[in-house]
Formats: sequence, structure tokens, C-alpha cells
Amino acid sequence: MNLSRTAAVIAVGAVLFAGGCSADKSTTTNETTTATVADGVTNAPADIPEFIIHNGAVVSGPSTISYKTGGTVKFTVISDKDDQIHVHGYDKEIALKSGEYQTVEFKATIPGKFEIEIHSNDSLVCTLEVS
Repeated sequence: MNLSRTAAVIAVGAVLFAGGCSADKSTTTNETTTATVADGVTNAPADIPEFIIHNGAVVSGPSTISYKTGGTVKFTVISDKDDQIHVHGYDKEIALKSGEYQTVEFKATIPGKFEIEIHSNDSLVCTLEVS
């Protein structure tokens, strides 16, 4: 092999090796996502509202979430303790397991303003507005 051909083979090999080392090998599953709530930082999906509950109180999340009638209400909750949240008006109760994201999703069929509360102590998570 001449010198330029040898250099070309080495360059192609280096590119292939580097590409193999940096390739995204992540997979997606339908398993529950588990996370630790530390200093209000989690890894929940960024495209939906997220609420962080610590010691039975909301420490992060919007005070109001708004949706159009007929749309889909969707938000994520994570708590450091087992608990439940309740969506008034829709009579939805969602079980929370410590350290696990719970994504809540349902059709916005009833217009109005509704409280979403932590069931154990009736603390307000946020207000749901459907118009």
C-alpha cells in the first residue's frame, strides 16, 4: 500500500470508530420513569407542565394550566412521598408513588376553573382552566 492510500484507510477507520463511539444507543420503553427530586431538578419531558411535590407541598410548577374545551389536559407530577392528587370537577384521582413521574392525561370536556389538590392535605397544586 502506498502512503496516501494507507493514510486514507486510517482516516476512514478513525471516522468509523469515532462514529460508533458516539452513536446514540438509547431506547424508549413504556416503563415508569423513576427520578429523584433533588433541589427541584428532574428530568421530566419539557413540553408539558410539571409539578414537583415535596413533603406534601408543591415546590415547583405553574399556578394555572389552561386548555381549550375538547383539547387534551396533560401534565406530569412527581412526589417524594406516596400520595394522591385530585382534579375537582372531573373527579379524577391519581395515585402518586414516591420518586416516580405520573403523567395525567384526559379530555377537557367541562369548561370552567377547577382546583387540582394533593389529596392527603387538600393543598392546592394548581388551577385548571378550560375555556
